[in-house]
Amino acid sequence: MSLNTNNNEGDITLYNHTEKVKKNILFVGDNTDTPNFGCRSTSEALSDILSRSFTIVDRLYRNEILKLFVNTPIYDDLCVYIDTVKDIDAKSYVSMLQRIENVDVVVLNGEGSFIFQSPPRADLHYYLVILSACIETKKPFYILNAMFTAFADEPLNISLLSQAIPILEHAEVFAARDLQSMSIIKEYGEKVNSIFIPDALFSWYIALGEKQDILRNQLANPKLVLPFTSNNHFYDSLDFSKPYALLSGNSYANWHYDKALESFTKLAIALKHHAEKIGISLFLIETCSGDSVLRQVASDTKLPLVTVDINIYLASYILGNAQCYVSGRYHPSIMASLGGTPCVFMGANSHKTLSLQTVLEIPPQEQLLFPAIPDDHAIQEIVVAFENAVSHQNRERVKKICKRNSTIVEREITALFKQTFEIQKLVIKTGTSCTLRCEKCGEFNPYLNDNEKTFNLTTERLLLDVSPIIASASYIKTVHIAGGEPFLHKDLIQLIFSLTEFPQVEQIEIVTNGTVMPCDMTLESLKNLGERVLVIVSDYSGAGVNNKDIIDVLEVYEINYIIQKDIVWKDKSNTDFKGYSNKELYELAQKCSIFRQSYYSLIDGVVTAHCPTAGSLLYYLGLYDEMENYYFNIRNVDEQELPKEFIKLNEQQYTPMCNYCVPSFLASNCEAGKQMEKSKLEEVKK
Repeated sequence: MSLNTNNNEGDITLYNHTEKVKKNILFVGDNTDTPNFGCRSTSEALSDILSRSFTIVDRLYRNEILKLFVNTPIYDDLCVYIDTVKDIDAKSYVSMLQRIENVDVVVLNGEGSFIFQSPPRADLHYYLVILSACIETKKPFYILNAMFTAFADEPLNISLLSQAIPILEHAEVFAARDLQSMSIIKEYGEKVNSIFIPDALFSWYIALGEKQDILRNQLANPKLVLPFTSNNHFYDSLDFSKPYALLSGNSYANWHYDKALESFTKLAIALKHHAEKIGISLFLIETCSGDSVLRQVASDTKLPLVTVDINIYLASYILGNAQCYVSGRYHPSIMASLGGTPCVFMGANSHKTLSLQTVLEIPPQEQLLFPAIPDDHAIQEIVVAFENAVSHQNRERVKKICKRNSTIVEREITALFKQTFEIQKLVIKTGTSCTLRCEKCGEFNPYLNDNEKTFNLTTERLLLDVSPIIASASYIKTVHIAGGEPFLHKDLIQLIFSLTEFPQVEQIEIVTNGTVMPCDMTLESLKNLGERVLVIVSDYSGAGVNNKDIIDVLEVYEINYIIQKDIVWKDKSNTDFKGYSNKELYELAQKCSIFRQSYYSLIDGVVTAHCPTAGSLLYYLGLYDEMENYYFNIRNVDEQELPKEFIKLNEQQYTPMCNYCVPSFLASNCEAGKQMEKSKLEEVKK
């Protein structure tokens, strides 16, 4: 992709940086065909994230996977089992090989499948066969969103685990969704490239927030939107406009129906009694076909029941707006937490509900896990925990943690599939217009008229330049907006809002000389962005520049700002060629405090590394032919090549622009913000 670099905005030819050739993917474990809130929501969330890096051309749905190798008995010996599949289920295996060969990458949604129990789970064996087929075809494969565990309180099936590890060692990445899974894989699979990334469902935090009003309006009359069921009385008493709490089951109770029915009936009655005392309703919510026991509980207790066939986004809204959620279900508890709903956790068929409490940053001493099938004593304890959760809920804290996990998930999963890089600081120059004419300006702005180098970029142009950079980076600590004077830019707040949409960006800085008062809308917007944005006010009061007015306004609006006092300016105005050797340039770079790693400048499409002065000098002097390997033009580089270009720049151990600069440790101090004398200014304007 390229872009016309003419500074005249009217002549710019725009190209879409997001239109690029994506690799094809086979998505194994798309569980949206399964009557289970977690299967449906997590598969959709993971699919959305993958679609940003790949084109998903083929999907293996869960029910399809469970029919793949049904003719082959499950053997404890995994190698014998795989060989037998190739014989007995040869047609299915060959078909699988062909599907794998037709794509560039295979991604396995490991959600809930890596449970090493005795006897072995069929689905785990099927997934291991698919992964061995990837090895046979030499196709790269990733395992994401994985739980690695034993079944309930049973010991790990060490024999099966030890046979699976050699297959998992071929994975490009094994991403565990919780720290307990991570601990197990680290203990038994040292050579597996394992990392921890929170569950993909956390990425729904923003998506659900954007749909809140729509979902609330849809649920104003539940009978208009809830699904058909032969038991219509389940929905007769549902009213989501008033405070309510929710109860569902767990993956262990499903295996012990009679005990679960007795236990959950008692629990539902106890919770209903207490909920009514504090003025809220209790609803049952069937999050999975394994919660079918709740249908009988609903009939016996006359409690309303939300059935599993509800729209998954409506289900997320219902969970996220409850006063409390009592459950042993992993993903529905995440869905509840996305809205800030406090959870009372019961056990399950693995460590998942305990591990989720760690991911939600509940302190160890406050973590509670009640039995999956609670007895009378445990029921009373659950009621007490329910009361505490409702009365001491801190929804904003829970939502803040989920938001942070959402950012991590988006960033880390996206980073897995491309050569990537981190940026400590990215300086963006919006233009050269400024209210001051500083004699020793580090950007050389007052002198750009001489070379007809002045420019002021539109927000559209700036975003076309910077968006592919941010999208290609795994993490950017700071985007630093400079000028000229940024507050002269008429659409500055639009630029800032667009930048905050990128989860990779931790903070945005705006550096101002304090002489331009932003409009009320800009000030209100900066206030609403909170600590994500920092205004840096340069203190040039020693040179007679007044910035008191803007500081007063920043205080009134409670905008996050700092005053950059005691600024030490260095005189770098001598831009004559110095004639340093490469060795001397390297030594200068090692000594100079301004030369930094993972530090980049973007000036009118031109990207330089390490030193902001180097970028400004390159633009001012126009030495592009001499500096060919020390910059690139973002408008002439395809987005897929950006990581390579950034990494190449960062690997440079020095910059030849030092030949036109005075190193900071050699430069003399000069007065910060000293303005040109009128005669000098007139001379420059000519």
